[in-house]
Amino acid sequence: SGGRGGAANGRHRPAAREGSLHEATPRILLLTTGEPLHVPRCQDGPVLTSEGMREAEELQMKKGSIGMGARQLFSDMQAFKAANPGATLADFVRWYSPPDWIEGDRAGGDEDGGGGG
Repeated sequence: SGGRGGAANGRHRPAAREGSLHEATPRILLLTTGEPLHVPRCQDGPVLTSEGMREAEELQMKKGSIGMGARQLFSDMQAFKAANPGATLADFVRWYSPPDWIEGDRAGGDEDGGGGG
């Protein structure tokens, strides 16, 4: 009955890793599991001219929508979780936006996102 997870010799098997391009370089370890962080295969965002970007920003301001940037961020987060089972939001911030990661925020857990803001 080979389902996901389960125990083998008393050890928990992690979820399957999907969409990984390669291990991150320099090597980064996930905070909770100690596994190497894997760079996910992310979708490319839409290609826009400067005029198209301006129009998208104006539409976003008029409608108050979250816009394309947030959709791209959400897509990247999903790809990251698929490539890094057991990863946390703090792990994502460390990979996606290293300047926003403040070493020592690890103790704060996921409630504060592990970074500035």
